[in-house]
Amino acid sequence: MTKDGNGSVVQDNLSPQEKEGKKKMIGAGSVALMTCTSILAFNNIPRMFYQMGYGAIVMMIAAAILFFIPYAFMISEYGSALKDEAGGIYNWMEKAKGVKYAFVAIIMWYI
Repeated sequence: MTKDGNGSVVQDNLSPQEKEGKKKMIGAGSVALMTCTSILAFNNIPRMFYQMGYGAIVMMIAAAILFFIPYAFMISEYGSALKDEAGGIYNWMEKAKGVKYAFVAIIMWYI
């Protein structure tokens, strides 16, 4: 809070990082957790532990190794190879496989 010229208190809504001129950025760990929770969903995690016990931890690690890590490599490769394209998955698939496969990929993405 600061005081203006009239002596009244003015509240500034800037965080300490913004006051110092630094930008806040999402870290890699936060992005990984957001991806995992969007795929697995919060309501499925307790259900997995209830039904599988500690085996659920092994399944989550297997999901991370077999799905999330290759998916991250694939998206980063497409993003770096086709960085001049305006779109996302449709343009990537159109350049890689053609219009027919790009259409199917978008339909599968939204289903």
